[in-house]
Amino acid sequence: MTFPVEVWYCMIRGFKKGVRTVNNLMTIVLLVAVLIYSVVNYVTGKTSLVFFLICVLALSVPLLKMLSIFLPEWKNR
Repeated sequence: MTFPVEVWYCMIRGFKKGVRTVNNLMTIVLLVAVLIYSVVNYVTGKTSLVFFLICVLALSVPLLKMLSIFLPEWKNR
């Protein structure tokens, strides 16, 4: 059971900022996953257009903010 711990340590060790950068990356991945889930639900007809637009707006604002934080950190790496 030490494999996930070793992978996590290697991910953290590869960044100068460490845990903060990994947390930002994981948040971006989670937001993108929820956006994809919302798109799939809209395409299959499980949600209405209004609910879909509210979801996209509510998820896009934090996603853009996280990207604006993450990209300069990644560039300065």
